[in-house]
Amino acid sequence: MPVGGVMVIDQQQNVTLANRAFSQMTEKEISTAPPHPFTDDVSNAALLNMINSALMSHQNGHKEITNFQRARTWDAQVVNLEGAVPAVVVILYDITMLVAAKQSQIDFLRNASHELKTPPVATIRGFTETLQAGAKDDPETLTDFLQDIENASQQLTDLVNDILVISHVQMQEAGEIEPIELADLVQQEMGHWQLAAESKQVSLTDQIDSQLVVVGNRQALKRIVSNLISNAIKYNWEAGEVMINAGSNTSQWWLEVSDTGIGIEEAAIPPRVFERFFRADQSHSNQVVEGTGLGLAIVAELAATYHAHIDITSKVNQGTTIKLTFPVTNKKN
Repeated sequence: MPVGGVMVIDQQQNVTLANRAFSQMTEKEISTAPPHPFTDDVSNAALLNMINSALMSHQNGHKEITNFQRARTWDAQVVNLEGAVPAVVVILYDITMLVAAKQSQIDFLRNASHELKTPPVATIRGFTETLQAGAKDDPETLTDFLQDIENASQQLTDLVNDILVISHVQMQEAGEIEPIELADLVQQEMGHWQLAAESKQVSLTDQIDSQLVVVGNRQALKRIVSNLISNAIKYNWEAGEVMINAGSNTSQWWLEVSDTGIGIEEAAIPPRVFERFFRADQSHSNQVVEGTGLGLAIVAELAATYHAHIDITSKVNQGTTIKLTFPVTNKKN
């Protein structure tokens, strides 16, 4: 549990005690010799108000305080102790990460709700209502609409599956690791996406040494490779290329997926490109790219779980390269 910051203020409004954690949170070196007013050390307006209320009106306080200057959030509690030696005790906990995680969940649920409503659900409902209104009596229209409903259903299924994957990754610890022949794993995943590549006339090639063996979690690595290949195909031009490479040294190994596709605007390169439901801007390419917008978010979540570093380079209309670098380990969890 994190150490709380503690400050004690006497009835003369002087600081009589302040621990190291309080100094670190307020980013001010605090010494109690000689005694000095607490206002020399506390500058946050909300916290000052809480302390003054405790000193003047004997009102205890407990609230979240955002320090915008330092981009931190504190859980602050101020208590007036009316014992033999009256004093006010200020206790701070840094809850910045907790607040960020909560906001991330809120944003995720909000975005997921939006994505679930449009376009897949709206499409299914719209075509169904049209068929019920009489379009089903036209065989050609019926066939076209049923195909559109099937496509929208598949989009919805993909979205739900990706949401479940992210939830699973966040809830689980790193899985068991084992030696993996990387070339075989990559070729298997390339095989899964071969039909999608052929439909756009995109070539899939890899230059991975067949002798390269890495230690990792097989399912996590398969998901990473699959999502990277999927993205490289979706955001590629017709007759484009996807190239996969890998290598290693004594301290790390890396996996690199490059494409010759539409690229990513510089402003979207990390961290935005790894945000959930982010999609590259296709306005410059007139391409419509279907997908859940969760592929790279899943890659980022898994990379963090296994302490991998992600590098991404991209040029609009020329292509993108994503490189994951993993620490070498010979141990099993």
